[in-house]
Amino acid sequence: MDGMPTEPPPLPDVFDVVHGRRMAAAHEAGDRDGVERARRYIVAEGSVSPEEAAHLDQFTRAMALVQDMIAARGTARADELARQIRQEFSPEIVRQVHTGMLFSAGRQQGWLPERDYDTLAAAVSSAGAEVTEQMRYIKRGKPA
Repeated sequence: MDGMPTEPPPLPDVFDVVHGRRMAAAHEAGDRDGVERARRYIVAEGSVSPEEAAHLDQFTRAMALVQDMIAARGTARADELARQIRQEFSPEIVRQVHTGMLFSAGRQQGWLPERDYDTLAAAVSSAGAEVTEQMRYIKRGKPA
């Protein structure tokens, strides 16, 4: 063992993390109104310009739909939501949501399949030190 803790350090209690957790918790509880309230709060309070508000609106709407799609996995509804996401959102928004989902999955399980790890590593290569530090706890490929 190299002395490195096996669990990643907790994410910082910053606006994005705190309110993203609230949105996810509302989704897990099936609280559609709570998801929408959290989403609108993130957009209203998390942006400093109309452009940033528009971006956050798109990102949080896409994230909510992806969470719905995951919950509906294996059903016609999931396919319908996947089509809706591809039609409504730019490739950049879809990429950002995908990156966030990979980061979350990697943190939760401690590893990602090689292709997903490489995608995530490329996406966060210019991110801040906190994200780079978190990547140390995500292994490339399933552990033996």
